[in-house]
Amino acid sequence: MQRKLLIVLILLGVVLLTSGCTESEMSAKEITEKVQQKYSSLEDYSTTVRIAVTYGEDTQTMEYEILQKNPDKSKKTMILPQEEAGTIIVNNGGQTWRYDSEDDAYQIYDGPGMPGENEQTDYSYIIENFLNEADVSFLKVENYEGRKSYVLLSKIGDNTPEVKIWIDTETLMPVKLEAIDNDGSRGIVEYQDFKANTGIEDEEFMIPEDVEVVITKSLPNQPELTLEEAKNISNYNILAPSYLPEGSDLARIIVDNEAYKAAGVEGTFVGITYSNEETTINIIEEFNENRNIVMAPTIASHEKTEKITINGEEGELVAFINDNSTLDWEINGIRILISMYPEDREELIKVAESME
Repeated sequence: MQRKLLIVLILLGVVLLTSGCTESEMSAKEITEKVQQKYSSLEDYSTTVRIAVTYGEDTQTMEYEILQKNPDKSKKTMILPQEEAGTIIVNNGGQTWRYDSEDDAYQIYDGPGMPGENEQTDYSYIIENFLNEADVSFLKVENYEGRKSYVLLSKIGDNTPEVKIWIDTETLMPVKLEAIDNDGSRGIVEYQDFKANTGIEDEEFMIPEDVEVVITKSLPNQPELTLEEAKNISNYNILAPSYLPEGSDLARIIVDNEAYKAAGVEGTFVGITYSNEETTINIIEEFNENRNIVMAPTIASHEKTEKITINGEEGELVAFINDNSTLDWEINGIRILISMYPEDREELIKVAESME
């Protein structure tokens, strides 16, 4: 239940970056309209976000600073948890890069990424699904830490907790949100030092010039390929699943025979995406002789990990807080990572076991 609550808080927390209302009394519908108007007026903003989820005596806390420059530049710097402090994740519109503070290493990923990869954090998706399609009601006006705020109540669906939202009546900026589930778990998101349209420079989103990049992740633009065409241009034997969820079709396939060149290693990187109306499956296959060179995407904030056997080979199944799950294992020296959104453990295992 903590996981469900944290997902709602994170997604609605991003929505709140567009929220607002005025000093005069307004209906929930009018406030929602102001939300979208406010977001459309933002050229850039920065804020510190603190998320705390409590269940019983256990509290999980996350804190980070966000810089956003519309339409497509973002920078997230972790503050908490302590083991992730200093880690930076940046998308500068054409390239995604990450600085790992623990390893003191930079990683670069060129290109748009796999289809559906960022859908759940896209503003248009969140506004459409968590504001326009939510049941939002106006509760009252009250002061929160010296800030006069409208308090809204948002109900997304029967299986999600109600969320109270505090919005500064003067600046139309988010102040706080709070959710309490039926099992007693409680989540709070607070926004501090929110600044809008300050003229954030593009340099904030560029990787420093004087650092060594450990791995360059480069997926060249390619025409649409069939599986057979991909097998023909690959230097290695590409594997594919014989089982897929009903209605799944090949959405995209990428083959990069020079993916590890920057690391001085021969090898090929293959990315395959299947999708239907409900599910997206990403398959990554890494063919290289140096098992320390890994280019599969790093997904943070996992909820649980379990060891699992796939056709006699040990693998690792990881469930993440964003309703995504991945399965990572090796077949004859080939590293394979399969991710599925939304999470379906049994279906994911079936797909993995059918790889041939």
